[in-house]
Amino acid sequence: MIAPTVPFADITEVHLRALLGQVGEARDLDYKRHLPTSTPEGKREFLKDVSSLANAGGGDLVYGVDEDENGVASALVPQQFNPDEERLRWEEVLLRGVDPRIPGVRLRPIDVTAGRVLLVRVPRSWNAPHAVTFSGGFRFYSRHSTGVYELDVTELRSAFLAGSALADRIRDFRTERLGLIVADQTPVPLQEGGARIVVHLVPLEAFTTTSEINLNGADGSGLFQPLFSDLAGAYSRWNLDGTVTYDLDQEGIAMQYAQLFRNGIFEGVDTWLMQTREHADLGGPAASGNEIETYLASRLANPLQVLQRIGASVPVVILVSIVGARGFMLLAGDNAYYSRRRHGIPRVDRDTLLLPDVTIETFDADLPRLMRPVLDALWQAGGWPGSQNFAPDGTWNPPRA
Repeated sequence: MIAPTVPFADITEVHLRALLGQVGEARDLDYKRHLPTSTPEGKREFLKDVSSLANAGGGDLVYGVDEDENGVASALVPQQFNPDEERLRWEEVLLRGVDPRIPGVRLRPIDVTAGRVLLVRVPRSWNAPHAVTFSGGFRFYSRHSTGVYELDVTELRSAFLAGSALADRIRDFRTERLGLIVADQTPVPLQEGGARIVVHLVPLEAFTTTSEINLNGADGSGLFQPLFSDLAGAYSRWNLDGTVTYDLDQEGIAMQYAQLFRNGIFEGVDTWLMQTREHADLGGPAASGNEIETYLASRLANPLQVLQRIGASVPVVILVSIVGARGFMLLAGDNAYYSRRRHGIPRVDRDTLLLPDVTIETFDADLPRLMRPVLDALWQAGGWPGSQNFAPDGTWNPPRA
């Protein structure tokens, strides 16, 4: 992979020229002298190369780099192409020619002297193995240091089992972190009482590689801040897991924090939205479901920008959990309405809510629409039929305060 510590969007001709005479092809790096053709053979070869990288652990295809007899990059071969047209062409080929689809493939035209180079970054897939299905075919490929090869039956079985193991690791991570939060083993002391809303953003590459991400890019931008905070965190520091930022109340206790782990996982915990406030007219603790929905539907764009800035790759799994939720009422309107029904207001019937996970495949995803299964489940846990803030076409209409 080219310049693994450099954000994908910041790779330039300088990084490409650093390959010349120094870096050879590898399991995660493949040089191509020319762009693939638009013929059936060219499309099939492109799909073969991309799927093999996804099945092997991810990597880069570089179109516009020549190599010597030992596979070492020897020269840039500038290509002449329209960046937008080329990107759209190969995205369409990928969409229709691989099963299951490979999320998170990124194509980046890089300007070089006298032309362009096309860089294709393929993430390690969470849904491998992928078959090339173009023109009615159905073949599985992977890659080693000397090139592409077709998977045999034993390797296919292992690939399918590896995908299942990845899902188990993500679930285990969530369970472990929630256990620590419940036990107050958090990076900073949190306010006591009430429920804690916990959000994890898990780049799947965090469990498929042993390399650490450079977290320095998270600082100094104003992006890295506590979960659902309106302002950049007043306090931040490094710790053994990575870096953490947090807000404090007047007593010096944290209301929320954001922890960025060295493998790129984001953890945000909020204690403000579901504090234990006894409502005399309601007979128990209550929280604004509309307010929680608004934050979940709109504020996760910020930590996603942080992940993009530090060079993490999609796909990213979003996991929302609430601990200490039993007995809470979710309010959606005028409290007087609930006062008239105080004996019939449903309450959350369990302590821990594990809301459905969702996966984003691009950092500019439509978050409210994507988060709808999470929001519906949140309201259903509070006795409602689901979110009432989506139009029939799926467009999210932010609830009134």
